[in-house]
Amino acid sequence: MASRRKSKGVKLVALIIVLAMVVALLTTGIYALFGGTSGSGVEGTYKMSDGSKMALDSSGTATITIPSSNQSLPLTYSVQGNTVTLRNPQNGKTVTYTFKDNTLTSTEGTQTEVWVKQ
Repeated sequence: MASRRKSKGVKLVALIIVLAMVVALLTTGIYALFGGTSGSGVEGTYKMSDGSKMALDSSGTATITIPSSNQSLPLTYSVQGNTVTLRNPQNGKTVTYTFKDNTLTSTEGTQTEVWVKQ
């Protein structure tokens, strides 16, 4: 009788471990698909035809440097699918880009911005 209890206890512990592993894998997968920026493939340095540079790091920080002003603007960014949204934390304004073939493209009205990954 003691061996049956022991056997049930071992099975229960094994089941709990397997369930914990499944939950951990599902949580990681959902986060990778819908949240965060790390591993999204957009991280890196981009350049526009006018020489402006934009650096996206894996922590969700974007830095744009415009050569004529020698100033850099720190922003935050988020990624959802192939959409990258830059947000200015000072005024809350956002710009949305489409990420395709190592290029970020944004169109507002008749103006199109194209940033190419270096």
